[in-house]
Amino acid sequence: MWERDPIQQLTKDNQLMGYRHDRFWSCMDTLKEKSYLEELWQSMKAPWKVW
Repeated sequence: MWERDPIQQLTKDNQLMGYRHDRFWSCMDTLKEKSYLEELWQSMKAPWKVW
């Protein structure tokens, strides 16, 4: 199981890290999430666009 053995081994080997940030983040795992992100982009309100 991904949630158990591999994660525990990575932790023991100091190979697992996390990164915390305070800016926009969103997953795009579903069509609904993809549509939402595309809507933000099309409306010029994409918080990740910094240029």
